[in-house]
Amino acid sequence: MVNNDLDEEDIEEVLESHNRYRVVIANGKESRGNPGPQPTARTMMELIWDDELAVIARRWALQCKLFEKDQCRDSIVVERFEVWQNVNVLDMDSVENSTSRKRIHFHITSWYDEVENFDNADVGLVNYSNTAWQLSSYIPFASATFIYVGCGRAIYTLDLSKIAMVLGGFQVEVLVCNYGPVDRTASQQLYTLGRPGLCPLGTLLSDRYPSLCSKYKYGLNMMTLNNTLFRELFEKAEKKLPRMESVVSIIPPYKCIHKHLQRMNVFQEKTKKVLRKEQLELEIMNSKMSCIEKLLKPEVNYLLR
Repeated sequence: MVNNDLDEEDIEEVLESHNRYRVVIANGKESRGNPGPQPTARTMMELIWDDELAVIARRWALQCKLFEKDQCRDSIVVERFEVWQNVNVLDMDSVENSTSRKRIHFHITSWYDEVENFDNADVGLVNYSNTAWQLSSYIPFASATFIYVGCGRAIYTLDLSKIAMVLGGFQVEVLVCNYGPVDRTASQQLYTLGRPGLCPLGTLLSDRYPSLCSKYKYGLNMMTLNNTLFRELFEKAEKKLPRMESVVSIIPPYKCIHKHLQRMNVFQEKTKKVLRKEQLELEIMNSKMSCIEKLLKPEVNYLLR
């Protein structure tokens, strides 16, 4: 057995592969299914790396329990939330000379390809505690509320005749990925149908993955903006306008706030300096006034009545 921890490039591949597939789903570009195609997703979250989930995943990968899932992976181990888990075993001979990063992509693609068996009608109602659902490795790619992922792997030498680790057998690589948060208390939508990128409060449009939403950094929250006006605008628009496509006419003003916060995040990352509360409030107020001016364009003014 080899304790083959993931390096930075491997982690990057985990995030890249997962989020690229989530973009495909969010944009309604996945034609497969039973039946397909898969509908567009309005608020699909970008997955980000979680070290705690990765540690738990790696521990399970080292247990040599191929194809089994860790029954203690949820709130018993992770106090923050319950956890979803995918496990895949890859025959190393079938991917001879492949790089570590390429093998990770093979693992993740094998999970995503289970979309071929996914009924597009099931997007409307999911019960994460249902045994049938827990067998689907496609779920983490389509669950809009999953935010965190952490993975671990190990390489084993196996003897198929005894199903045990011995010298002289062949090698397999096991990848385990944990995801969260999972709400198993009630049935819910896998994701909300609609035009992608209409991100909820507390999130931004992702810079890297179009159509996905991402969490604010440095604790910034849309409630800090006192953006009741913007929230009411969208609620009124969805009720009044005859077609969802028409909402695109009011997206630019809403993105104004998003772009401003993204600029602040980039500034703080480059300077390694977190703005003081007073500075943040001033920046937010100035940006908000500019955005409100854009909201008062004739084509959206009637929505404010």
